[in-house]
Amino acid sequence: LTGQGGVPVLSVALVGDLMGRIPADQAVESVERPRSLEGVRNGFAVRVSSNAFYPAFRPGDVAFIHPNIPPLAGDLVCVTGRDGRLLLGRLTADSSPDQPTMLSFAEFRPVIFDGASVEKVVAVHYR
Repeated sequence: LTGQGGVPVLSVALVGDLMGRIPADQAVESVERPRSLEGVRNGFAVRVSSNAFYPAFRPGDVAFIHPNIPPLAGDLVCVTGRDGRLLLGRLTADSSPDQPTMLSFAEFRPVIFDGASVEKVVAVHYR
């Protein structure tokens, strides 16, 4: 599905819930590659399913992930667990590489991760 210039959409962003990550070769769809991901071979996207990401994203929007750029406090982020599952939220100011912390959109409370269970924390790019 990824087509020559497309970006794989790996999952639907369920608000604050862990999502089963779909391997890129089994992407649910492919969308046109935005300029922010030109030349980024491992870029991917998730489709937003609720208003929890408003005003940045509305239901049906695609959130693009550039997995090589580390996020800053306050950024919308995609946390990839070592088990391959994804979680979207907002990185908190007290987050650290050893203990990533984000605000869950589902519960509006901090979610603290054990650094050993996290593969990567990356910023979500706006369209």
